[in-house]
Amino acid sequence: MQFSVVYGGSFDPFGRHHGAAVGWLLAQPDVDQVIVVPSYAHPEKDNAGMAPFEDRHAMARLALEFEDRAHVSSVEREMAAKGDVAYSYDVLKELELLYPHATLRMGVGPDLLDLENTWEKGVELMAEYGVYRIAHMGPLRATAIRAAARARTETWTSMVAFKVARHIQAHCLYR
Repeated sequence: MQFSVVYGGSFDPFGRHHGAAVGWLLAQPDVDQVIVVPSYAHPEKDNAGMAPFEDRHAMARLALEFEDRAHVSSVEREMAAKGDVAYSYDVLKELELLYPHATLRMGVGPDLLDLENTWEKGVELMAEYGVYRIAHMGPLRATAIRAAARARTETWTSMVAFKVARHIQAHCLYR
């Protein structure tokens, strides 16, 4: 069976570690495609200070532009426009309508355990979709990228794809 793995996150910004996770997923023999879903507004986190959705969506597209089997979705923005809260289970339900022939799985990092008890509708998510555990993505984190970009360290641009770095600079993000 081939799976379409849904990989969600704030992607603030979309770093090389996110690209590595997508690449790892696509290298798995039972993964047909990866649907990258930048969060529009995380229902359980403070979204203040986060780069605008349009920028985070654009950075993900720029980072993955040469990967035919990775698609960046705006499903959470569309859900928010209808007044829906975008919990992972509900996002998967919405994606089922957009990808009716796909067998969806939720892609999660190795640090996310006990989803059944900690995520909204976690029991339903595990029962209906299951998860695809992404191998360790290395020590790089988006918080470190933002801090390095703010400080304008010499190496911050190596933490993201070239076009993502140009987008960050052109749109004056993380100042």
